[in-house]
Amino acid sequence: MLRKKKTVLFFSALLLSILFLLNYILPRMIIQVNNGIYSIARPIDRRKIQTPAEYGLKSEKITFYTTDNFKLSALLIRTDTSNQKGTVILLHGIRSYKEHFLPLSKMLSDKGYNSIIVDLRAHGESEGNYCTFGYYEKHDISKLIDTISEFDNLSNNYGIWGQSLGGAIAIQCLEKDKRINFGIIESTFSDFRTIVHDYFKQRIGFDIPFISDYLIWRAENIANFKSADIKPGKSAFNISQTIIIAHGLKDDRIKIAYSREIYKNIASKNKTFFECPDANHLNLWSVCNDDYFSKVFDFIK
Repeated sequence: MLRKKKTVLFFSALLLSILFLLNYILPRMIIQVNNGIYSIARPIDRRKIQTPAEYGLKSEKITFYTTDNFKLSALLIRTDTSNQKGTVILLHGIRSYKEHFLPLSKMLSDKGYNSIIVDLRAHGESEGNYCTFGYYEKHDISKLIDTISEFDNLSNNYGIWGQSLGGAIAIQCLEKDKRINFGIIESTFSDFRTIVHDYFKQRIGFDIPFISDYLIWRAENIANFKSADIKPGKSAFNISQTIIIAHGLKDDRIKIAYSREIYKNIASKNKTFFECPDANHLNLWSVCNDDYFSKVFDFIK
């Protein structure tokens, strides 16, 4: 009798643990990126993050508020050249931060572009509890543009440059906000639900669709968003601005086929696709370097 009771208690505890994992922990691993408990990446040590001054750049801090009243952090870096060509908003990847873009800000400044580096909601120094992969972030960027449009002596030829998660958000921003005149999109996905299934395969070696779908449903309820609305491939049909899509052929995190789908669907006639044969998800800049950046800057002129 005692052994039977212990067995019942063991399986009851096991069932409760599984339910807790499925309902509370695993869904937050999709959407809660700043908390080391749920994040699959190590927390960022901000003491090791470089500053604009280390690149010879002068920056102005921007604080703006989202429609749901989160305070977001950004830095404006103005070009030193006398003739401003534009102002480019830079959007980082998941679990990254705005200072990641300082080398690019330096390059943009030298070529006559202002840049704004942003900590997306729930990242870096910005507030917010969850990453929603563009569902709320596209509105956040519109609020940022509202803010900077009142700045003196700042070009309103706005562009947007996004990597991975930032690329997916940038695509949705280009669809929503026609004040953005051009976009550079790197290594991104075309459908949120599809990429979640892909990541489960990569992280744990297999994907059980009905479990993954349940975790997505729970994440939607926790963060109050609709995954069906996060489809950069579909957003592309409503993009009329100048745009360049770039992807590494050896990217084993996000398939190059997703960028090809986005490119095919883009309504704009002024578009180009850059494929880097030897680049993976993380090294597009370093592998294709001069070829890539010369292509980008020639294109957005």
